[in-house]
Amino acid sequence: MYFPVAEINLSNLEHNYRYLQSLVGEAKILAVVKADAYGHGLAEVALALDKTEIFGFSVALFTEVLDLIRQGVKKPILHLGKLNNQILAACRFDQVRCTVNSYNDLELISNRPESAAHLKIHLKVDTGMGRMGIPYSATKEVLVKLKQIPNVELEGVWSHFATAEDRASGFREQQLDRFNELISLVKHIIPSVSFFHIANSAALLDKPEAHFNMVRPGVALFGVSPFRQIDSNLRPVMQFKAPLVLIREMREGDTIGYGRTFTVSGKGKYGVIQAGYADGVPLEFSNSAVLFHKSSSLKVSGRVSMDMTSVNCNGSPAKEGDMVTIWGADEEHTRVEYFARQYGKLPYEFLTGVSKRVVRKYIR
Repeated sequence: MYFPVAEINLSNLEHNYRYLQSLVGEAKILAVVKADAYGHGLAEVALALDKTEIFGFSVALFTEVLDLIRQGVKKPILHLGKLNNQILAACRFDQVRCTVNSYNDLELISNRPESAAHLKIHLKVDTGMGRMGIPYSATKEVLVKLKQIPNVELEGVWSHFATAEDRASGFREQQLDRFNELISLVKHIIPSVSFFHIANSAALLDKPEAHFNMVRPGVALFGVSPFRQIDSNLRPVMQFKAPLVLIREMREGDTIGYGRTFTVSGKGKYGVIQAGYADGVPLEFSNSAVLFHKSSSLKVSGRVSMDMTSVNCNGSPAKEGDMVTIWGADEEHTRVEYFARQYGKLPYEFLTGVSKRVVRKYIR
């Protein structure tokens, strides 16, 4: 098996869902499965979670909505992004909800014929992220307009934290205060609204007062803490591995890889792993990262290339054909959070960077 593999543990995924649900009590969980479920495989992840008590799913793109429907997912799907006629057409499926993010979105649903099918929407209000969402100052005006549009049900109102991972920032408190004010306003104008949600993974784990009656975890479902500190209650879902395809003896003074950035000091064994930056091995791993074969450590030697990564095999029992763990085992030094801290990257980058040519293998 001379190709890289991302082993996806669906039992760990289900464990993480149950753990997160235990933290939020009666609040509903709307799983964020955009970007191919953070690189884990949209269909397989959603179908596994669809069998649990999870409320539903949220995605960024129209194509992701269609993929979920085609795969037979039965639970609600919230489209988070820009509204267009394709999304409106997809809302003929009762499970699909769309987001109103702007005045243009509001105009689009206002111009539907009166005979149009019942439409469930969630209104996004910008409480400080500065991206999508109705301006906070315009909330009352928009709510009044929404109330007048026939066959439109405002099912939920939501926002998004800009600094959820920053415990020292007072800005998330400001956003939370605004969201609480927003809830009071919504309940006064449209009291039938069912859900209010602002908590992502970080706020779910660290800010109970932000749970309200719905939360939107993403990366935590996949066993990774957004704080770059390992949470022992979360189990990693992805283990990224690749085979050693060659081990050779190198002499002192030999160089390895593009740019000749590594020079062998003393003779020794060096191996080639069949995975590179085209598969998701970060270029930053060049000459620095330590990968793992069972109980032995293999330091990256030379520059990570498109398809291959060279490692120092001295003192390791590794042999050609053995699999090497790039990240994702249970040990702390193999976890995504560890590498995120070490290289100053976001944990999300590692997961979503695993490319399509890496074979996903689903296990329990």
